[in-house]
Amino acid sequence: MRVQDETQLNRYHFGMKMVDFLICKNCGNYIGAVQQIDNQLFGIMNANLAENRGNQFGEAKHAFFEQETSEERSARRKDVWTPATLKFA
Repeated sequence: MRVQDETQLNRYHFGMKMVDFLICKNCGNYIGAVQQIDNQLFGIMNANLAENRGNQFGEAKHAFFEQETSEERSARRKDVWTPATLKFA
């Protein structure tokens, strides 16, 4: 992910503070999320911001992970998220 203006990026953290949820301060869109796991950055992006508004990815699956421990969450994210790079222009 590349951010043109870092001052317009809000990094939001929920309860466990494990993940940086990336929010645009200008338009309020949720851009994606990143987490450092085993010295590597993993991330996801909001498919609705992609070309064709994410239609190529199919229907979203709703899931609830409140019962997972922090270790279980990190393991799941490492398995299903993509290795990522966050760059600032």
